[in-house]
Amino acid sequence: MYTYPDDILKVLEFERIRERIVRHCRCEGSRTAAAAIAPISDTVKLNEELSRAEEYRLTLESGGYFPDFLFEEFLPEDFARTLWKDFPRADWDKAKNELNQKSLKATNEKLKGISPAYAELEQLFSSEKFLAWLSEVTGIPHLLFDPTHYGGGTHENRPGQELSPHVDFNVHPHFGWYRRLNLLLYLNPEWRPEWGGCLDLHENPWKQRQDKVTT
Repeated sequence: MYTYPDDILKVLEFERIRERIVRHCRCEGSRTAAAAIAPISDTVKLNEELSRAEEYRLTLESGGYFPDFLFEEFLPEDFARTLWKDFPRADWDKAKNELNQKSLKATNEKLKGISPAYAELEQLFSSEKFLAWLSEVTGIPHLLFDPTHYGGGTHENRPGQELSPHVDFNVHPHFGWYRRLNLLLYLNPEWRPEWGGCLDLHENPWKQRQDKVTT
């Protein structure tokens, strides 16, 4: 999730760009969106989670050097399993990393084109209801959803693929928006710590003696 820069002239220009992108994405996704399943934004489970904004806000405020919070079973189980079933199969012969080298990681930034369920998921995350809830929890007003999923989308790592500690880019390369939040949705129906692949949040990985890690 992003916010606009402070310069009002840039804000107006980025808003015009955003509208063009949104219109493009609506056209691109109209075929799958028309066949979308019943809105998950109206489910009881999701509404229960969204009603806990104050609880999540307090968790975030007490997060120390790397504020974060965790949703357990955020989506209805049947919908999450549909996303897992529809997860795009990677063409590993074409999988490349940031240096254009052969990789064991595959990504897909075109969520709406994957399946009706993914179109519905994007509709939820881009909705005013969800963005307003995130703003309430985080205290960050006017959050923006990136319809291009730059650097996002689906990610799949094969065994042996590593992801070193890193800092993501701060400014969107196309819109100039400031990155404020990362949302990670794990779809693995089964996972064990001994398999590896834990999410580690570092205070400062460049200073290992002073570094603090939350796993």
